[in-house]
Amino acid sequence: MSLSASRRVAFLALQELDSGGNPGSILHSSAMDGISNLDVRLATEIIYGTLRWQGELDFVLSHFSRRNLKTIAKPLLLALRIGLYQMRHLSRVPPRAAVDQSVRLARRFGPPGGPAFVNAVLRNAERNPQSPSLPTASENPLEFLTTTLSHPQWLAKRYLDRLGLKAATARCMWNNKVPPIYLRIGPSLDMKDAAHQLTHQGVVTQPTVIAPRALKVLNGSPQSTRLYSDGKIYIQDAGSQLIATLLSKPTKGIVWDACAAPGSKATAISWQGHQSFIASDRDYRRVRLLVDIAERCGATNLQALVADALHPPFTTPCELILLDVPCSGLGTLARNPDIKWHATPNTLHRMSDLQFDILASTARLLSPRGCLIYATCSTEPEENENVISQFLHKNPNFRVISPQTLINSDAHNIVDEKALIHTLPEHHGTDGYFAAILTRHS
Repeated sequence: MSLSASRRVAFLALQELDSGGNPGSILHSSAMDGISNLDVRLATEIIYGTLRWQGELDFVLSHFSRRNLKTIAKPLLLALRIGLYQMRHLSRVPPRAAVDQSVRLARRFGPPGGPAFVNAVLRNAERNPQSPSLPTASENPLEFLTTTLSHPQWLAKRYLDRLGLKAATARCMWNNKVPPIYLRIGPSLDMKDAAHQLTHQGVVTQPTVIAPRALKVLNGSPQSTRLYSDGKIYIQDAGSQLIATLLSKPTKGIVWDACAAPGSKATAISWQGHQSFIASDRDYRRVRLLVDIAERCGATNLQALVADALHPPFTTPCELILLDVPCSGLGTLARNPDIKWHATPNTLHRMSDLQFDILASTARLLSPRGCLIYATCSTEPEENENVISQFLHKNPNFRVISPQTLINSDAHNIVDEKALIHTLPEHHGTDGYFAAILTRHS
C-alpha cells in the first residue's frame, strides 16, 4: 500500500497551518491536481476533524507516548494526530489502515526513526481503544471542556465562567460539529420556486427564520447545480446573511461596506438594489477576490475600492455604513477550528483596540439620522458590546436603535434588552455573530 492522496493532502494542510497559513489554501492549490472527489472529501474530513479534536487527541497520545508531546518533531506529531483521529472518530477507516498511512507519512516527511515511533504509539492505542478515560463534567468541568470536548483552557474557562457548564458544554459541542450549509437566494428567484428547483437538482433544503433569503441545505451538493453556476444562489451562513439584511432600508444616498472583502455581505447588499454602493477593503488581493465574486453574482452596482477603513477614501457623508470589522473569528469555530488553537486572550485585546479605532474613523462619515451597522463574527464581549459601550461613552451624539423592524418577527430572540443582536451557534444553528445599529442624532 502506498501513501494515499487524502492523507498526504491532510498532512500538508495541517503543516501549512502550523506555519501560519490557512489549511483551506492547500485544498485549492496544485496539491489537489488529479485527486479524486472521494480523496478530497476524506482529506477535508481529516483536516478539520483533527483540528476540532486536537485537545482530546493530544491527551490520548500523551498517555501512549513515552515522550513529552512538546519534544516530538512536528511532522511526527501531525502523523500521530491524523492516525489517531481516524482510529477514534472515523469508524469506516480500519485502524490498521490508519496506522499504516501515518507510518508512511512519518517515513515521507519525518526524521529517521520516526516511522517506528509512530507505529509503536498508534499500535498501542489500537490495542487499548477505551484508554485512557476522558475527564467527565461531574469530576472536573474545566478538564471536561478542555480535554473531552477539545478546547484550549483559556477559552473553555471563559465559556464556563460566562455561560455556566450546561451552556458552555453546548457551545463546545457545537464547535466540534460540521456546520450546516446555508444558501442565499438571489432576488430574481421566488423562495419556494428556488427550493423546488434545487430539489429537482438533488439538493434538499428548508427555510430559516434568521434571514429572509436563506435556505438551509439538508442534503445534496448545491455547488453542482445550475442555479449555483449561474450565480443565482450563493453559499453564505445565515448569520452572515442577517448582517447584510440590516442594510435593506431604501436610500438614495451612499451605502458603504467599509471592510468588504471577500465579498459575501457586499454581494448580498448589492442584491438589495442600492443606487450608490461602495465596497472597500485595504488588501488589494482580497478586493480582487471581491470583484470576482461580485461578477459571478451579477452585483453590477458595486463599486470596489482598495482603501483602509482607518483612513476613509472619501469625505462625502453616507446614509448606510456596514462595518464588519476584523475580529478574532471566535464565533466561527465549527467552520474554522484552527482559530481556537491560535487565538489567545491577547488576540481579543488587540482586536478590540483596532475595532474601536475603525469604528471611530468611519462613524465620522455617517450622515445625521443615517445608520451604521457594527458587526463581528465573534461571541466575545471585548469585541462586541464593550466596543459599542466605549464608543457611545466617547460619542454621546450616537445611540443604538432597535433592529426589530429589519428582522423576521420569529427571530426576535436574537435581540437582547439593549437592542444588540447576538446569534448564538448552539441556539440558532448559525455562526456566532454580533451586530449593533448606530444612528447619529446631531
